[in-house]
Amino acid sequence: MALLFPITYKCNLSCRFCSMKDSRREPVIDKCIKLIKSSKNDWVWLTGGEPLMVENIEKICLTIKSFGKKIGITTNGTINNERLPLFADRVGVSIDGDEKYHNEYRQGTYKKAVEFLSKLVGKVETVFMFTLFPENEHCLAFIENLSNKLNVDYLQITKAK
Repeated sequence: MALLFPITYKCNLSCRFCSMKDSRREPVIDKCIKLIKSSKNDWVWLTGGEPLMVENIEKICLTIKSFGKKIGITTNGTINNERLPLFADRVGVSIDGDEKYHNEYRQGTYKKAVEFLSKLVGKVETVFMFTLFPENEHCLAFIENLSNKLNVDYLQITKAK
């Protein structure tokens, strides 16, 4: 079982469908780390906002890993961090359709997100994260083909509420 930890609500994007952008209070990281240390969960997934915007993300992850936990990070794939495979066990990158659809919803970041994910393949477990909306249902075959082409470890399809 995994523990989801929204480590920040800050983000460098303002995606049209994001439910986190209205959050006002940032989590108290020190308190959360104490809870994580005592939890029985094997995995801790850092979500956001954009986790790679957290100033001490590497140090936080290594602290959590020192408790015997594995780290997953969910990202929009626009903030490059060459050291990511050194402190994360699994990285999920959100790509929500073909280039036209993704760019419409995620501010023109398709190429950057695909490149980010492709550079991680073979260095860390990778998750191609696709959120299914009625508007991007036509992209399902494209997403499956792209995930196979990139040779990611997992394809995660989540249906929007």
